[in-house]
Amino acid sequence: MSKNTVWFTLKEKKWTVGYFGKFYWTGKEESWDENNCTINIERTLSGKFLIVVRRSRKKFSRFMEKEVTLRYMIGFEIVAKPSEPTTEVYTAKKNIPNKTEGPKNRWVLQLDDKHWIWEWVQEGDDITNSTIYGLYQDILNELDHPSMSPNNVFNVQLDDQDDRVIPVIYQPNVDALKNFLREVHCAKGPANKDGYYEVEVCLLFNNERLRQHGILNFYLRSLSAINLRKANGYRVF
Repeated sequence: MSKNTVWFTLKEKKWTVGYFGKFYWTGKEESWDENNCTINIERTLSGKFLIVVRRSRKKFSRFMEKEVTLRYMIGFEIVAKPSEPTTEVYTAKKNIPNKTEGPKNRWVLQLDDKHWIWEWVQEGDDITNSTIYGLYQDILNELDHPSMSPNNVFNVQLDDQDDRVIPVIYQPNVDALKNFLREVHCAKGPANKDGYYEVEVCLLFNNERLRQHGILNFYLRSLSAINLRKANGYRVF
């Protein structure tokens, strides 16, 4: 896991939104650079070796009427040993039109043909002392000598400890273009004899909210939650 934040570059298929909000793929690819990212190494139940990249930023929510923290995550599998980090001249293209940084020297670890993790060169320092090089060594060690338990549990990096039930739900960015998650309601059930308990989670998407008769939203959400409990059709994460 990276102790310091780093840059992450992802090459992905390019999409666009046309008339009437219609979404479609363009058939092209483009790369975006994101800074202030943290890196974790994880293993799934099947033993797959994953790199998990997270980033957060604050944004004012008109719905919540306050500043909220948006958290982003992407995970991808590592199937081969990456090459040793190198130094190169680079210009960062941020995910904002006409925003760039550089050209400057960077230390970069290329994981495959779509994922790069890197940081700007620190003058007077050596690449072998960098966060990027330490991450490279951690990846090699885990590939050569697997030590992580394949429990499929990802650390969520909470800022503060909290006893409340707070599910962590990630929605693909592309899916949110048409219908994003608006509300999450959850209820903690009693613990069983083994000390485990079930959590009932009800997800409310934007197109499930009433607009012309918004006053009925609260009633319908309550009724929906009751029906979910009766049918045992809730989602458990």
